[in-house]
Order: sequence, then C-alpha cells, then structure tokens
Amino acid sequence: MLANKSVGDRKAIDFFADDRLAGGKPKIVDQMVLADMKLAADTSTDVVLFNIDSKSDSNSKQNKDAIVNVFLRVFNEMQGFCGAMPFLADLERRLTEEGRFAEFKEKFEEVYGDAWEDSRQDFDFIQDDVVDVLTAMDFMSEAAARNWCEKASEPYQISIEDFAKRVKAFIERKGNNHHVVFLVDEIGQYIGEDSKLMLNLQTVTEELGKECMENVEEILRFALEMRRRVKEQQKKIGGMEFYDVNFSYIDNDTFSEEYVPVLEQGGSKLIPEGMSKPGHVYTVGHSKSGMLGIYKLEMQMTAGNGKFEKTGLGTDREAKEAVDTAYRYLKANARGISGSISMTTKDYIFDVQDMNGIGMTKNLSLASVVAICSIALAKPVVSSAVVLGDFSIGGTVMKVEELANTLQVCLDSGAKKVLLPIASAVDLGTVPAELIGCFNLIFYNSVEDAVFKALGVE
Repeated sequence: MLANKSVGDRKAIDFFADDRLAGGKPKIVDQMVLADMKLAADTSTDVVLFNIDSKSDSNSKQNKDAIVNVFLRVFNEMQGFCGAMPFLADLERRLTEEGRFAEFKEKFEEVYGDAWEDSRQDFDFIQDDVVDVLTAMDFMSEAAARNWCEKASEPYQISIEDFAKRVKAFIERKGNNHHVVFLVDEIGQYIGEDSKLMLNLQTVTEELGKECMENVEEILRFALEMRRRVKEQQKKIGGMEFYDVNFSYIDNDTFSEEYVPVLEQGGSKLIPEGMSKPGHVYTVGHSKSGMLGIYKLEMQMTAGNGKFEKTGLGTDREAKEAVDTAYRYLKANARGISGSISMTTKDYIFDVQDMNGIGMTKNLSLASVVAICSIALAKPVVSSAVVLGDFSIGGTVMKVEELANTLQVCLDSGAKKVLLPIASAVDLGTVPAELIGCFNLIFYNSVEDAVFKALGVE
C-alpha cells in the first residue's frame, strides 16, 4: 500500500477505495482510515521490505556494525545497485549521479558479452574488463581505475552517519516530498540479547532522524496518531481509566513539546487562540452514536421582522428543537439580558458545523442563546472558550453528561476556558485533577448568567 504498486491495470489503493471491486459495498467504512490510506498511497515512496536475517552475511552478527551493513545492502539493492559488494554499489551510485550508469552498462555488455547485472558478482574475474570500460568512457584514467579495483578488495567500512547522509541525499534528489520506508522483519529475533546490535540499531535510527528530521517527524506523528486512536477506543470502553491520551514528543533541538491530535476527536487548532467573531460559539455535544465532538455555531443578523433561519442541522429533529428552544426563550426573555437585543426588527441566520464529522448533536440550546446574543450585541465570546450545558423550555439549566470525557474533548480541541453550569460542580470529583488544571472554569447558574459570562460582561 505504501508503494502503491500496480496489480494488473489497478493500483493497490484501488482495491480498497473502489466500491465496484466489492460488489458495490465499501471495503473501508471509516472515511478517516480511507483518507489516511489514500494519503499514504499518493505520497512518493520507496519501500524497502526485508528479512534482516536472510539479508545479512553468515558471520555478520559478530560485527558491531552488522545492522548498518544490512541497511546499506538493501538500500543499494532498492536503487538497482549491487547489494553484496558495496564498493561496486559506490561506483554505480557515482555513475548514476553523473547520468552515465546506462552508458557504462551498455559498453560493458559490448566488451564482456553479458549484462552487467549478471556479471558483477564475479568482479574478481572481470576487473580488466571494468578497467577497459571506465577508461573507454573517459570516466577514469587507466591508473585510477586499476587503483580503485585494488582497493575494492579491501574490507568495506561505512559509518552510520555517512549512511544516513546517503539516504538524505537520495531523498533530496528525488524531491517532491519523497519518502523511503525501511520495513525490517525479524529484527527482534536477530538482535536477541546482543546489546551491541541493539546499540547499532538505535544509532541508525537516531542518525536517520537527525539527517531526515522532517520525514522522520511525519512518520513519528503518524505512529503516535495510530497509537492514540487505540487509546481513544479504550477510553470509550474503560471511561476515564484511559483519559490521558495526549501523546506528544519533544524536539531535542528546540525542547518544544508537540502534541499529536486525531481529527475525529478534535485537533489543537479547531478552537483558535484569541477572540472570535461575534456570533461564533463553540460547544461540545453527543452525536446520535454517542460520540463526543466539537461543534461550531455561527450566527448572522440582518434587518428584518424576526425571521429565524437554520442551516447545517440536516433532518435531525432533536437538534432543530434545541435551536428553536433557544430562539423562543430569547423572544420571551431577551429584555432581561439587554434592551439592545431585538427579536422583532432583526432576522437571524443560524448555522452549525460538525467539526469532527461524527453527526449532529441535540446539545445546542444554551450555545445557541449565547450565539444570538453575541451577534445581537456585537460582542464576541471570551477567547478560546467552549460553552457547555443545555436548558429546558422553562429555562432550567441541566448539568453536563460525561463531564470528564467532555472536558477531554475541550482540551483536545484547544479550549482554554470552559463555561460550565454550576449544577455540574458536583461531578468535578470524577475528573482527574490534571485535566481540571488545564482550564479556566467559568461557572454559571442561569441562562442569563451564562450569556453575561460568555461575553465577558459584569
């Protein structure tokens, strides 16, 4: 899948993305997973898949550089160079970089009679022919070519740092955000309890990370994202036992800690820092499937006669009822908030966005009231805030369900402040102290109080 190789007239991704190949039924139901697969397939990638034991020499494990030597071998083979004799691969690489490898192979076959790839393993017996070809190409002088052949018989050594630089140079020549992926099979059995081999593998990984920082960081984020998805599922099964799923890594150069979100559970940029526009409000609610997600409400106001239009709700009856409850409540109680709010000379247009793609929520009543008042008074909600809670048609504020999980979604989405009904204070004991400490909690005791505090009005 990473290489997206062709099978017949189709690419590997087609067998998962094309519903026609599955009788009209999608093979991958989760669109986030399918999007990740398509991204991987569309990225220019060379995949080096190998069993490390089968690629290593019979006595290579006695060498402390055994791991890097095997990596060099498979890296050379992936490029079409000689894997068994790295000094020959160096010659082939140099010829390739100067655009003369094809010329070399053509002249060698003319001189020797067999193809270069079929003959190079017998290098000890064809040295004279190699010298003749390199000389005829004016690639080397005869003396230099013979000197190179003599040194080629000496033991080959390469530092891990030089290997990493070769990988980086190859990636840069390819361009277009090219990736090289090493997939090593049986590495655990190969290393066993040999600490020298483990150190060699660790150093290879570190040097590749240093030389190819951006590429390694992308892979690291992807790996953490996959791991976090597992923890998110465990959190749904085990509740707050698995609440702390903020996987992160630290950049050793800048010492900055980077958190890795998953889109379907919220991302650190869903709620931007700073003040938002008047009429824009964020809330968290349950979809029909029971999943928690972040929702963005946007309200617009024009001159009119009290019309209220709703978009973004689809056919969800409960969501529409929640928004209508908010509008009817304000028609009856707007004067208790501000005389500047008119429900008869203005038209209001409401839209809600499901930021996580999990389906619509019915938990919209209180946030809708705040959004209408925000646009009517031309006052934005306090910065980086989420408005939680609902109320009945009579104005009774209800506490937040699954408070701990709801606050976790707020954190994942980038919230710094959370407006919370005072009725939910009794549930704070179920929330880990570390999670509570991430927010400025703002409690309210009525719908009107929620509006005042959301807009920063004393």
